[in-house]
Amino acid sequence: MTSQFFITREQISNDEVLLRGTDAAHIHTVLRMKPGDPIEVLDGEGSRYQVTLTRVDRKGVEGRVVSSELYEAESPVEIHLGIPLLKGAKLDDAIRKAAELGVNALSPLATERCVARGIESRWDEKVRRWEKIAAEASKQCGRTKIPEIKKQLQSVGAFCENNRGRTLKLVFWEEEKSFRLKNLERKTVEDIACFTGPEGGLTQSEIETARRFGFQTVTLGPRRLRAETAPTAVLSILQNLYGDL
Repeated sequence: MTSQFFITREQISNDEVLLRGTDAAHIHTVLRMKPGDPIEVLDGEGSRYQVTLTRVDRKGVEGRVVSSELYEAESPVEIHLGIPLLKGAKLDDAIRKAAELGVNALSPLATERCVARGIESRWDEKVRRWEKIAAEASKQCGRTKIPEIKKQLQSVGAFCENNRGRTLKLVFWEEEKSFRLKNLERKTVEDIACFTGPEGGLTQSEIETARRFGFQTVTLGPRRLRAETAPTAVLSILQNLYGDL
């Protein structure tokens, strides 16, 4: 299988591709590729390029575009997911699965019942880690775009306000007993904003805030899902209803 890398359009000029940083180091040091070897690059805008390497050394990697094609592996529905801070590596795993399931953007949420003490001091480091996880997952599953990780930690109120213009707005809450996803009107939906709760659940005040911004409370059934399981279940169902699953 040909190795795949994400680039920006600025890295392509006159059918020449330039790679620097971690991708170049991976090609040179880990993959031990040489001039003449093929790679595949995606520009994040729907184009895929077959490239033959022309230079591989410690300073960087260059290649020549052999062919290109329009390639679209993105869902027809844009989903912006709010995901609470979870303990340990649970959030890493949830972000990885969300990228595989085609989410467009992820907003880390500081909910009232999640543990966020001391996180501000290493916030930038965490965001960079999540961006790397999202990029690696996107590459592995053949996506053409990398989900955006919102850099600012948001409250439920801020997330709802920032997404008040979305076509469909949902909050998944264990105390909702009657309204299910199957109750939603089956129509074309271009964009969705949704969020799930932390280990301790969302508070009544957070639910009231979401409702004021037009978010519909939804149940995921009679079995209470773990906080790290809920985002995967939500995205799977929404992609089945409105996307491409």
